[in-house]
Amino acid sequence: MKFVTNLVAGKEYLGDFCSTEKLAAFCKECKLDGYEIICAGDFPAEIKSDMVVGVHLPFFNTWLDLYRKNYDTLIEEFGSEECWKQFYMGDSFDAVYSMIESQLDFAHSIGAEYVVMHVCEIGTTETLTNKLRFSSQEVISAMCDITNSLFKDKPYKFKLLFENMWWRGFSFTDPEMTKYLLDNTEYFNKGIMLDTGHLLHTNKDIETWDEACDYIEQMLDLHSEFVPYIKGLHLH
Repeated sequence: MKFVTNLVAGKEYLGDFCSTEKLAAFCKECKLDGYEIICAGDFPAEIKSDMVVGVHLPFFNTWLDLYRKNYDTLIEEFGSEECWKQFYMGDSFDAVYSMIESQLDFAHSIGAEYVVMHVCEIGTTETLTNKLRFSSQEVISAMCDITNSLFKDKPYKFKLLFENMWWRGFSFTDPEMTKYLLDNTEYFNKGIMLDTGHLLHTNKDIETWDEACDYIEQMLDLHSEFVPYIKGLHLH
């Protein structure tokens, strides 16, 4: 087992950890094996490859309309074509695809042990109204198609770990959807990054630490068939 902490890998985000020595000293002091990074801009030279255990892939909270080319819906959501193009940094899903692909290649180049991928869809309007437009299966199906394309004929060997969220998509609350995600992902080295905080978001009735632990155990029991796929934990 390895213990890591998250780190935004961007020069302006390093703050007090502005040198290789300070990054290494922090790991030693906290008895960590390294960092799980999410890249923001150019990769800082201060972070050495052997410090990186995992790479969290870039993600957008809403992307399915772009993937389906529902441009009129995007204008309704964002207010203008210019706004949604700025948000996605491009004028089609190709921009998002290329961004993820470049991070996968980066993770491979530095020898990362795993990458983390969100499987979730939620627009701002949906967040405010709680009127959700897509089913979990629709979200998962589209992400599986994207993932299978990204990984096809690539030399990757790192673990691909799907992180549970609390909106439509993969939530680790429905074993059928968990099975659907794993069954339809063609990559050989796939698994789950179980985020405890995200899982607790799916139950608004929790009021105590004991109830929180009980709920996590209930979901693990419900997913007993898939527990071997859990290769990592995000602890909140």
